[in-house]
Amino acid sequence: MDSVEISKIEVGTCIYTGIRQFSVFLDNKQMALETLLKNLGTNKISLVAFSSVETRDYFVLRIVSNYSENLKKLLLTGNASFTENDVLGVEFFHSDDVHKVVNAISVYEVKIHYLYPLLVKYNNKIGMILRVEDVDLAAKAVHSIGLSTFSQEDIDR
Repeated sequence: MDSVEISKIEVGTCIYTGIRQFSVFLDNKQMALETLLKNLGTNKISLVAFSSVETRDYFVLRIVSNYSENLKKLLLTGNASFTENDVLGVEFFHSDDVHKVVNAISVYEVKIHYLYPLLVKYNNKIGMILRVEDVDLAAKAVHSIGLSTFSQEDIDR
């Protein structure tokens, strides 16, 4: 696979508004996950992307949804333990573009904490969510290789 040629000089100003990711901490019990998913459905909150991390003592569900404010209200109402982070949404045409995205971000020396795919197509494209050290700089890197990002506002439509 050819390496992607990237020059930091090519990139202009980028102001990326980001996507809200909620990391929900659940007891390591299947019922807690089932209850959360049922509540999301009851409140017409759709999962756009998610990933999970399990340890012996707890379960962390990272969620990107439509209508993030409604999700936040639901979590607060249910006294859920959660955190919020801004993450980067990237859209592309082919799974091979993942390599290009990771390469571009690494050229900008931005640390990628983790990434996971979208559950749905966005603008008839596939995509992924990235938790990165610097969302704005990572968005600049993605734009420098001709790919697009999307924001929470785009998801909430």
